Amino acid sequence: MTVVRCLVALGVSAMTLSACATSEHVDGQLPNPEKLAALDIGVHTRDDVTKLIGTPSTTSLFDDDNWYYIKRVTQQIAFLEPVVMDQKIVAIVFNEEGKLADIVLYHEEDGHDIVMVERITPTHGRKLSIWEQLLSNFGRVPEGSPMPGPGR
Repeated sequence: MTVVRCLVALGVSAMTLSACATSEHVDGQLPNPEKLAALDIGVHTRDDVTKLIGTPSTTSLFDDDNWYYIKRVTQQIAFLEPVVMDQKIVAIVFNEEGKLADIVLYHEEDGHDIVMVERITPTHGRKLSIWEQLLSNFGRVPEGSPMPGPGR
């Protein structure tokens, strides 16, 4: 009987420890360094860059002058929040003529935390109670539908 208890205890311990296993997750991909080195500033166009190193992970919001290739490695232990282990960003900058202007490599240390502002946008109009909201459509007939009633 004690052997069975020991085996059960060992099994439970193994399952408990396996639940605390660390998992690593990689998002994105950086361009090949040799292909990046083949890019010439002032010579290559957007099409050339796309053919040589592929499409970017994202572009700038307001224009197409900045392309970003992003790789991020996170690690998570069990149910805890993931922790960023490594993050690198290659920024490709184009000038007004669409030619390559600059290549910049950013690391995780170059990032800045952004503090979110929690404000509520005021809305105008009448505030309805829960009962007014629930009963507001009671007895209302949609436009264009025939009126219900006897003989119709």
